[in-house]
Amino acid sequence: MAVQLVSDETHVVTGEPWRHWFDDRSWDRVRELARAYGFGETRMEPGDYVGEEEAARLAEALEKALTAIPDRDAVRGRTEWIGDYHLPTQDVAPAEWFSGPAKIYYKEFIRHCRAGGFRVEYDASRPGV
Repeated sequence: MAVQLVSDETHVVTGEPWRHWFDDRSWDRVRELARAYGFGETRMEPGDYVGEEEAARLAEALEKALTAIPDRDAVRGRTEWIGDYHLPTQDVAPAEWFSGPAKIYYKEFIRHCRAGGFRVEYDASRPGV
């Protein structure tokens, strides 16, 4: 399964809602980090709506996790091709998953969570993992 998160906020240039995409492994790692840093047990499955307050709590938990995410690429050498995507292997810890260049994408997701609520949707245009 691949998910896209569709925000209540619209982009100032396009007028479209922002969309953030995660393959299923990455989305699972986001939720694991959020739970580990105090977000709780919210499922956030496709079809769910994450309201503004809940999105802010998610951002807060993910920001707390930032200190555990290495700036250097901690995944190097532990990746595999899944369809068209090169992803970390299952043994990569959630904090390592978003290390190095992936930390930028993680921080961008936090910024979008701070902007308001979002819907969790299936993204059939991208293969799941």
